Order: sequence, then structure tokens, then C-alpha cells
Amino acid sequence: MSKFESLLLALQDGEWHSISELTGALKISEERLEEILRFLANANMVGYDVEKKLVKIKQNWKTLLITEKERDAAERSDKMAIGTVIIPPEKTIVIQDTRITNLTDRSLELELKIDKKLREIAINTVR
Repeated sequence: MSKFESLLLALQDGEWHSISELTGALKISEERLEEILRFLANANMVGYDVEKKLVKIKQNWKTLLITEKERDAAERSDKMAIGTVIIPPEKTIVIQDTRITNLTDRSLELELKIDKKLREIAINTVR
């Protein structure tokens, strides 16, 4: 596993992590890690508090990591469905007797996980 993959794995919980915690886990220098984190912050992948030396993954990337993991699990199970639905502005859809309404003026992208019943909905705006 690469250092980058190890970093994403450490951040996937969506919590704030200290630079010292991550340098110990990744076995890289603080300067190198800060360089990587500045790059990821500029790419809008992580929130990086330089003064407090804390970092956490942005929600949209966290969702992507979780979704990829679930898709891998879904491939091993025929009882789970994962999909994406786009709800236009001010429209409603119904999935398994669950009404989902977009009250915004923008299209919303929903990533769904269904395992006998609707389990999870992740929402992103469509750009």
C-alpha cells in the first residue's frame, strides 16, 4: 500500500487528525506530509488547519471512499444495490416508500445503498 493510500485510509473516518499522529503512522517527515496536505487542500480534498496542524478529509471525498468500499462489497453480495439518482430542482422522487424532495434551486446527486430496505443516502450538488 502506498503512503498516499495509507493517508486516505487514515483520514476516511472524517475526523480531524493531528500531523504528528499521521507522520507516526505513515513514517514520513512532518515537512513532507505538510507539503502533501497543502497540495490536497488546494485540490479541495482535505480541510487543513495549518496553525493547529490538523487535517480531515472533505465530505465529498469521504463519500467517494465509502462508496468505493461498498461497491467492492456489493460485487461480492447479490443482495445489495448501489446507485446514483439525480433529482432536479424542486422535484420529488419516491424510493421504497421513502419520499425524497429536493427543495433547492440546484440539481442534487444522491448516492443510494439499498439492502432489502433503503439504508443510506449521500447527497452532492451537480456541477
